[in-house]
Amino acid sequence: MGKIILLISVLFLTTTLHADVRLPQIFGDNMVLQRDQPTAIWGWSSPREKITVLLNKQSKTIAAGKDGKWKMCVYLIR
Repeated sequence: MGKIILLISVLFLTTTLHADVRLPQIFGDNMVLQRDQPTAIWGWSSPREKITVLLNKQSKTIAAGKDGKWKMCVYLIR
């Protein structure tokens, strides 16, 4: 009985932890951002999904809207 409860718990957690976060193709590896200027980061996800952006050891979190769209402004400070 304990194994069944454990299996159901694991299945529940894996389905609730799945995030469908997407970024536009403009964002990618080795892209260059101007420092000391605001930079807009945006994308799409599941509705009301929490999105965390980590940039140069800075972290910012936002929740997506009802339509799954999200946008935030970050600063690249040296």
